[in-house]
Amino acid sequence: MKNLKYIFILFGFISLLSSCETNEIGATDCINCQTTQTEYCYTEGYDYYIIKGIDGIEITGELIGGWEYTKQILLTQCENSDSTTDCYTCSNTNTEYCYTTNDDYYSVSVNGSTPIEENLNGSTWSDLRANFVDNCDDGSGQIDSSIVGTWITTRYVSNNETISTINGTTTSISITLNSEATSFDNYITVYSENPNEAYSSGSMITHNTINTNGTITEQDAPVTLDPTNVSQWEINGNQLVFSPIPDNVDTFDILILELTATSLKIKINVNSTTNQNGATNVSSNEIFIDYTRQ
Repeated sequence: MKNLKYIFILFGFISLLSSCETNEIGATDCINCQTTQTEYCYTEGYDYYIIKGIDGIEITGELIGGWEYTKQILLTQCENSDSTTDCYTCSNTNTEYCYTTNDDYYSVSVNGSTPIEENLNGSTWSDLRANFVDNCDDGSGQIDSSIVGTWITTRYVSNNETISTINGTTTSISITLNSEATSFDNYITVYSENPNEAYSSGSMITHNTINTNGTITEQDAPVTLDPTNVSQWEINGNQLVFSPIPDNVDTFDILILELTATSLKIKINVNSTTNQNGATNVSSNEIFIDYTRQ
């Protein structure tokens, strides 16, 4: 690809095939195959065309009976193509990101865990992939300073499972609580540096579905955050570490699913054991939060 780039430099056409615009040689015509997310561009005056794949790499293709005939062949191939999957693995954090063409989501898997689906939210896979590569190249998996700033919450989903054992007997109550935010009122999280401190403020309304030993109820509830609760933060690989951890919590893990200039997505796993009125409550909670930078 370097040799091809040097050829472009010699003839003054560095950007010849990166856009579909008129240049000194002639018009450039591009077609896009949505199934494989591959772009084909031909510029008048050349005896080849450029193929740009899902990973952004460009190679040349040989014309077959001229561009118009070649274009029809490519369009036919596209119509008969199956969706393709592209994956990128950050070896520093052993995190794999995969995207299948035509999907509106990609998946994230850490250390071979079950993949988690994340919505594209208007971004292209090529742009997201490039950000994952950039964030991995520093050797830590993420760049601490990139999280500094104010983040607006755009999605909140919580899945909680609790087993309550009464008076140490085998009698137990199983409670599953699924919550999803339906509205936000200035629900933000702020990260500062020197010192590295974080706090959240604002409120939201969640719609809760509660399953108690098979009996299902639903309700809406307000959630308000106290901005005076300040935590220390640091990034360790793909983990966002808060200290101190909340009271009565056994484990509190925050996994960074995505961190770009404008987007932050995290997954929180919380496990806790509490004792109240003779009952021992063992809870596990999985929370997904998406943010956009203010």
